[in-house]
Amino acid sequence: MKKNILTTTQNKDIVLSKNRAILNIASKILASDSLIHREVIEEWIREIWLWADENGLDDSLIPRDKSLLLSLSKIELSCLGLDSISRELCFLENVKTLNLFQNNIRELPKEIVNFRDLTLLNLKSNLLTLNQNQHIWINQLKEKGCEIYVDFELVEKQSSNIVDESWIQRLWDWADENEIADLEWVENENFDEGDYFKGLPRDKEKLLNLTKLWLGDNQIREIPKEIGNLSNLTKLWLSRNQIREIPKEIGSLSNLTKLSLDNNQIREIPKEIGSLSNLTKL
Repeated sequence: MKKNILTTTQNKDIVLSKNRAILNIASKILASDSLIHREVIEEWIREIWLWADENGLDDSLIPRDKSLLLSLSKIELSCLGLDSISRELCFLENVKTLNLFQNNIRELPKEIVNFRDLTLLNLKSNLLTLNQNQHIWINQLKEKGCEIYVDFELVEKQSSNIVDESWIQRLWDWADENEIADLEWVENENFDEGDYFKGLPRDKEKLLNLTKLWLGDNQIREIPKEIGNLSNLTKLWLSRNQIREIPKEIGSLSNLTKLSLDNNQIREIPKEIGSLSNLTKL
């Protein structure tokens, strides 16, 4: 029986045919990706123009010609009463200067860090309320070599007041470890305060606005110092636990009128509790 032996030329033809097929597939993939990329660009260009129209920015400020817009290196938008920046504006890769002096901008979009070659950003005389994220974004731009003009006194003051909310997670972790449930409403006619909320809310807003906190009748051995950050508390029940020590941070709860500590193993009350001028019942 004769074997089919392919000639060298035939082998080359097969290889070339396979390579052409692979290249054809790759070309189709690249064409598809290119089309998607173009569609994305078209979409955010439309968003920029829509934002410009809404804010009365004419063609001399934001070109309505696509190629002129994409090649823009300097954007002058000072003294125009703008209260926001289009996030899509931050995708213009060639922008080196962005002047937003004397507007009413209160917040920067997170996309501000997308400016790749930005060397000058003027944010002076705006209404910026610098939160932690915006502080980080400004620093990221500085690290890229961007010179930023902003009301530094305001920035420094606000930066110093940025609230570290990591204590909230630590408080929730403590509650989980001690099997303290989420906030629930308890009806109790025999309790001298009537019905009450029991447990620790896992919702940040509810936690920060909490005025009454019942943590009694658990097996709690310690109270975390983070409880001193619940500044709206007026009543705190810690009765019938196994608590040995009260954190001095409870002395920060200036609105506290009642603190219940009976039936625990407390050996000493911190002197800071003496600063609770509204406390009428201990």
